[in-house]
Amino acid sequence: MHGGDNEGPVEPNLMPLLDLVLQLLMFFLIVANFVAEQSNQDIKLPEATTAVPIDKEGNLVLPLNVDVDGKLVLSETEKLDSDVQIARYMLDQYDIYKRDRGEAAVKEVAVVVRGDNRANFEHIYRVMKSAKDAGFSNVQLRANRPVPGGGN
Repeated sequence: MHGGDNEGPVEPNLMPLLDLVLQLLMFFLIVANFVAEQSNQDIKLPEATTAVPIDKEGNLVLPLNVDVDGKLVLSETEKLDSDVQIARYMLDQYDIYKRDRGEAAVKEVAVVVRGDNRANFEHIYRVMKSAKDAGFSNVQLRANRPVPGGGN
């Protein structure tokens, strides 16, 4: 018997590698789901030549989606349409940010309203005003840049 003699080929244990791959897959699926919830694909943004990308570095972003009917879309099944409901929701959001991050951090929150270009602007303005009235100071309206050469 010689030291180092093997009776067969050595195969590496692939179970830890498979665990890692599955964990990464689940992580990216969850993250992709959260990103999809923030930007409702049914909402068609207006075009503006002065549209600039959102500066997400260092800022907290609270995305708000307003659909074609002027309702604030919270999820697939939950939509707010009355002024009282929207105002209460914005106050709740303000209180959550204030409680979790402090008064100074609330000033850094960028409230980004994604209003459908087919909606009456009065409804979009109502959501923006509710955010301001709740105490958020940085309220922005999201728009797309027009595609060059993609005219009517």
